[in-house]
Amino acid sequence: MVENHSSQDQVNQLTGRLDHLERVVREQTTRLRTIEQLLSGRPAELETPPHDPTVKPQTHPAPLIAANSSTPNTIDGSAPNFSASASELLQTATLVDARRASETAENTSHTAPESFQAKHAKAWGDLEMRIGGNWLSRIGIVAIVLGIGFFLKYAFDNQWIGPRGRILLGVMSGIGVLLAGERLRARGYRTYAHSLSGGGILILYLSIYAAYAFYELIGHGLAFLLMAAVTGLAVLLAARYTALPIAVLGLIGSFLTPVLLSTGTDNQVGLFGYIAVLDAGVLALAYYKQWRSLNYMAFTATALMFAAWMLEWYAPPKLWPTIFFLTLFFLIFSVLAVLHNVIMQRPAAWLDVSLIVASASLYFSTSYAVLDAAGYGSLLGSFAVLMSGFYLLLFYFAWNRHRADQLLVLTYLNAAFIFFTLAIAIQLNQHWVTIGWGLEGAALVWIGLRTKTRALRRAAVLVFAGAVIHWFGVDADVVTPGLNYQFVPLLNSRAVSGAVLVAALAAAGWLYQRFSGEDKERTRFAAAYLLATNVMMLTLLSMDTVDYFDQFKEMVRTAAAGLPNGDPGDLGELNRLENAKQLALSTLWILYAAAGLTIGVLRGLKTLRIASLGLLAATVFKVLAFDAAYRMTAEQTFIFNRTFAVFALLTLMMAWCIRLYARGKGIDEEERNWIVQVMVVVANLVAIFGLSVEASGYFGAQTNVRRLTGEPERDLRLAQQLSLSIIWATYGGGLLSTGIVRHSRLLRMIALLLLGVTIIKVFLLDLAELDRFYRIVSFIVLGIVLLAVSFLYQQRERRTSEAGKTES
Repeated sequence: MVENHSSQDQVNQLTGRLDHLERVVREQTTRLRTIEQLLSGRPAELETPPHDPTVKPQTHPAPLIAANSSTPNTIDGSAPNFSASASELLQTATLVDARRASETAENTSHTAPESFQAKHAKAWGDLEMRIGGNWLSRIGIVAIVLGIGFFLKYAFDNQWIGPRGRILLGVMSGIGVLLAGERLRARGYRTYAHSLSGGGILILYLSIYAAYAFYELIGHGLAFLLMAAVTGLAVLLAARYTALPIAVLGLIGSFLTPVLLSTGTDNQVGLFGYIAVLDAGVLALAYYKQWRSLNYMAFTATALMFAAWMLEWYAPPKLWPTIFFLTLFFLIFSVLAVLHNVIMQRPAAWLDVSLIVASASLYFSTSYAVLDAAGYGSLLGSFAVLMSGFYLLLFYFAWNRHRADQLLVLTYLNAAFIFFTLAIAIQLNQHWVTIGWGLEGAALVWIGLRTKTRALRRAAVLVFAGAVIHWFGVDADVVTPGLNYQFVPLLNSRAVSGAVLVAALAAAGWLYQRFSGEDKERTRFAAAYLLATNVMMLTLLSMDTVDYFDQFKEMVRTAAAGLPNGDPGDLGELNRLENAKQLALSTLWILYAAAGLTIGVLRGLKTLRIASLGLLAATVFKVLAFDAAYRMTAEQTFIFNRTFAVFALLTLMMAWCIRLYARGKGIDEEERNWIVQVMVVVANLVAIFGLSVEASGYFGAQTNVRRLTGEPERDLRLAQQLSLSIIWATYGGGLLSTGIVRHSRLLRMIALLLLGVTIIKVFLLDLAELDRFYRIVSFIVLGIVLLAVSFLYQQRERRTSEAGKTES
């Protein structure tokens, strides 16, 4: 049995090899015939071997015929006459293979576009069906409604149809369109039927409105009931056939009903009672059918209706009914997330969070406004605490029932925290709007990063922008001029709200630095929030500094205005206060820039370094262009005055920044070299400018005094010029010595430039204008300095030469 089985396997193997050999011989025969045709000048006809169903096709058959085996001497009974060499035959065979491969590739290239064309045709077919089957039907029903309206108007204008007939015709048309939609829906034309049903609902709305408003055929109560019935019909149709367009149309019509049927008088209870019932029904339908878009549309429509009523009809006697309906609407929309997300165990989306934030913001701000206007300001802090407790309960419920939904849980927790913080701000009579928006922005950043929701992080930017605009537009103006006003920097309502906003921006930047998402977003937003934090902080400190001195200036003006002679104020005292204010502002900027640059270097924060350098540059410009002029006042003493102190502080802080930048780690070498060199030049410019201003200010003040008393002032002007020459020469010599000792070419170049300017001044200006004594002193001092400088250079050259000999 085993032997028979083995024999059968051998027979099968031999049969397979013979079939394969036959196919190879057939292919070789075809190739030889083609070669013969090419050599004889006839066009080659490539033949495809007949298909053998028993043999599996192979792309590259193995050459089973040996190279030295004999080939058949005849093909189809004719002997070939080979006149070409072996190499030519090989080239010809290669050409045949290439042509065959070209045909294969061509066939493949024809096949691929057919597949693409099929896909393209399918996509075009889908779009065509969407346009022809959906869009055109909806546009068509609108066109028919408009056309019927135009025809009816024409008929009405020509008195063809009376008022009752017109209304009856409209109602019958609406019912007919609805019935047609039902028939078509039963036959499977769902989309087309939805369009007809929506058109029928719209016709019924218009007919009832025309019967009430135009012809007064029905009363207000009946019209209201009929429109409510049409709305109910739309809801039933939408629920029965799962047709969202019909539900949307019913929602629009139901909210337009009280607007269209308005009597021109206020009916607060009826209006808001109707809207509350309507919201409950619409939200129930949205919950049943999972049409989340209805929630957002209902909230928007409710908010618009309430705002319109507030603008038109609200008055203080209607306070508590208004608070009641506000609370009712707030609770209705607050429970949505509990129903859709917590109970149904569905993850919240950013639109759900947006609805929570919007409902809480509108409810609290509107309630705050009406309660505060009615004199219940003492209750507002407790009101914020109640809001915090409400969201704390929602957080507890969501945490126990749907803990996996971090977006919703964190939203509730942050809402509780924000309202508790607002309660503290309100009780302390602070600017709670800025505080609330700032905390909300930080909370949105935190939630957006924790839940990886980009939309919330982008929304935080808008909230922060609103907080900053509100702070500048409302909170910033807190100073009340007068004798009895006491303004304390950093201990005022503006500073409190500004400090909270700064802390919120800083927290957002810190959260982004710890963000493990996209490096590009993390780097950009962390830098942006860091920059915004420092801009806000510096602005707050600057405004408090300015207002601190301005309150004293206002006191001087107020006191002077009460004098009998009507003197507008002590100009000397006002100038002194203005000088003190500007110099204090410069001191603040210097210290802030130095602190920012220090942190930027130590923490590797390039954005903070660049911003601090920009602030330092602005401070240098302010000090040189404006603050230097304050030294000319007579009350400032030599050296020990505010102007010189500002110059000295600026020079010292720049020296500190140069040292820090030169030794800081993690700084690009190109940035380090460029910044250090520029700061060295600017620091020396500030130092020599400050010394020159001090000398000029001292002698200038003395000159002004003599001018007032009529005493001669020429010797003071000469002394002023002499002091400048001495200061420049001495500073240049000292700077050159430092450059030689520290091996700093930059310092030596600055010193030589300054000495060159001094030489020009002494030989041109001092020689022509100074008296003999001042001229002698000027030249002697300059000569001593130049000799000392020359000696230092000679000594440096000698040391360099000796070092070279030692090395050799």
